[in-house]
Amino acid sequence: MADSITKQVSAGAANSDNVKPLFKYVEITPNGVMMSLMKTVKGVETEYIATVCHTEMRVVGRADFDDAEYRVISFVHPATKHSRTVMIPMETIGTRQGWQLLQKNGIQVSTRPTYREKFAEYLMKAIRYRDDGVPDGVLPEWRVITTPGWHDGAYVLPDGSIISANPVTDMIVKLARRSDEHANVGVSGTAEEWRKHVAPLVVGNTALMLSLGAALAGPLLPVLGVRGFGLHFWGGTSKGKTTALYIASSVMGSPDKREYSWDMTPLALGIMAAFNNHSVLALDEIKQAKGREIARAIYGVFNGKNRAQGDKESGLREQLRWNTMILSTGELTVDRHISLALGEDIDAGALVRLLNIKYQEPANLHGSANGKAFADRVKEVTHKYYGAFGRHWIANLVKSPDKARSEYVVAVKARWDAITAQYEHGAFGRAGGHFAVIETALKLASPKALPLTDAEIESGVQAAFAEWLSGYTSDANFSHEESGVIERAGAVLAQVGKFPPAKMSKFSPLPNGEIWGYSDDDSGHVYVLPEVFRQRIAGNMDATDAAKLLEGVGMLESTQQKQKRRYCWQNVRPKAAGGPQVVAYKMRHAPEEE
Repeated sequence: MADSITKQVSAGAANSDNVKPLFKYVEITPNGVMMSLMKTVKGVETEYIATVCHTEMRVVGRADFDDAEYRVISFVHPATKHSRTVMIPMETIGTRQGWQLLQKNGIQVSTRPTYREKFAEYLMKAIRYRDDGVPDGVLPEWRVITTPGWHDGAYVLPDGSIISANPVTDMIVKLARRSDEHANVGVSGTAEEWRKHVAPLVVGNTALMLSLGAALAGPLLPVLGVRGFGLHFWGGTSKGKTTALYIASSVMGSPDKREYSWDMTPLALGIMAAFNNHSVLALDEIKQAKGREIARAIYGVFNGKNRAQGDKESGLREQLRWNTMILSTGELTVDRHISLALGEDIDAGALVRLLNIKYQEPANLHGSANGKAFADRVKEVTHKYYGAFGRHWIANLVKSPDKARSEYVVAVKARWDAITAQYEHGAFGRAGGHFAVIETALKLASPKALPLTDAEIESGVQAAFAEWLSGYTSDANFSHEESGVIERAGAVLAQVGKFPPAKMSKFSPLPNGEIWGYSDDDSGHVYVLPEVFRQRIAGNMDATDAAKLLEGVGMLESTQQKQKRRYCWQNVRPKAAGGPQVVAYKMRHAPEEE
């Protein structure tokens, strides 16, 4: 098509506001944008229509974003013929920066200044035009999506693509730059090939099944209305823990590009969690995390938002928010790692958010000669087939979210509520709820996609809960904190060298000069100094609560008086030390069971 078509207009008509132009103001064609312009040739006003843009495009909406007004443009890329949507700030329209932005995205704008000026006029207007040039009201407002994950029934992937049951007409994605690099959603092979070559390998292998369930649970979290949590697989080196991460990562993208280590700051971990919002984040080798930062990182990542930070204008920066599943590996449990690194106990709440699961080596090698050969096989197939099944899984959730909620509430959660009802402490119920989410994900995917029966899923997930419970507390009648207090009390009392007899006439110097209290050989009691009790026995628990607990299990005696210091005895006066009585906790070893 020629760049312009002309028609002559009389001078009087051209200057009359009541005379309609011979051409439409704008017309969208497969060859580009045509607009009506005026020019004077030898004193004669001439109206002509010209191609001001050689790409099929149209202004479809407006958007407010980051304190600026934008125009939303939909166009067909000249090379790929794929439809795309971009935003352009109004302040850049008609400027060199604005033209560069359009051309960078593949929109071919005319180089003629007159044409560009007219085209900029069209881009600036708040009027919506139909393709035939007829005005059709004002431009609708579009929502700007800045985070991946679920948005009003549609799922936005980190690469900007949208999975929705219906066409999305009022949503534009503007994710952080390089978000798809840190949350790869690449595709290799088909969903059917993943089901054929990867999915069968989890059968008979509890850890692999759990890791797959965690990956499937990521997109399921907001559908069920639950917060993200994590699984930490721990065990000796060369046990194949990374194999579990390969299985999980292959659901959404390339395992190599989705696997990260704990060697990052809490802020960086939060950013990574935001990039993987409503998905799964795999973190290998917890020992690589710096001791002082690991506790903060764990609390932060499950808090679902980063720390509030001020900006240069005395306001607050926009906070990142996320709801993400975490998969972690390490040679030690989370609490043991922190204890060795910091000499401190981690809050028990963190151990309900990031569940310690002892890694069980694959029992079903599916024909492989040995464990190493099986691990190599898993690595090979997960690096060959990945990404497609995750999109298939999300597409099914988009179509039938009510089915997922019904499966969770009516069947699985009810079953787990019954399982955990036998335990008194709420932490067991919260952990059971996490396992219920994984079970729900596996059951929803299993009828057609996974070669797992409901019985196999229930058995494997329940075995994992029992494994977590045994590591969380030594006695199911006590919480993690309570079990820790009882165990630490027994360990302190076992240090007989720290408790010289109170009736000795002369003390022999201790190797490190540290005394934790005194012992009474006649009664069998041990008097523990308050500071030792608070630091080495109570730990994170309030000292009075710890004393009440130990009294209940027969390891501490109180004064039986309603006073502030009812658990501190003041009747210890070491003979050799002389002076006033020593305030101490009167304790003894736990009574032997019948």
